[in-house]
Amino acid sequence: MKEIILGQVVISKAGRDKGDYFVVMDIKNEYAYLADGHNRTLDRLKAKKFKHIQPTNDIIDGIKNKIENQLKIANLDIREALNKCKNPQSQSNEN
Repeated sequence: MKEIILGQVVISKAGRDKGDYFVVMDIKNEYAYLADGHNRTLDRLKAKKFKHIQPTNDIIDGIKNKIENQLKIANLDIREALNKCKNPQSQSNEN
């Protein structure tokens, strides 16, 4: 299994949220604590076992750096970053 790191975008493989995108905010034992900035906010992280999430190659460096440096993160930051990951073509259309 691919290693899961802080700030990485993952996709839920099981449960009611199957197919939803999340950002890894914390890792403890066999659980990743996830947020999407909408239903799962920073004050209500979702705990998921590693076997129930599919890692992607996307790592949100801005959020990763804020987690590592214990800086404040807004739910809006997470929502915007996930929207860019889900819709990469919309970025190129803005320029």
